[in-house]
Amino acid sequence: MSPRHPFPAFAKEFGPRGWNVFCTTDADGALVVHGVYCASLPMLCPEGRGLIVHVRTKPEAFGDLMRKHASALESHTTACGVCADVRGGAIRRALASLG
Repeated sequence: MSPRHPFPAFAKEFGPRGWNVFCTTDADGALVVHGVYCASLPMLCPEGRGLIVHVRTKPEAFGDLMRKHASALESHTTACGVCADVRGGAIRRALASLG
């Protein structure tokens, strides 16, 4: 991971769970943290359509919101036969992005 990563603790926490964490700024220049799941869920999975795979919020709200959505996605990909192979690929891609 780059020593210049803006949120190394979030990257270390969520990278091994299959998420890429980065930040941008909004129109007012305020910092916005993103968490993007590093895999697409299969379109054939109706339960997977309601899961959040891109979290975008203020830094102070990010950790709790990401934990909620990451846990939901992990539970789903563990239990769903259609989505079972997705998690491993997401984790590999997220960890590769950390360097």
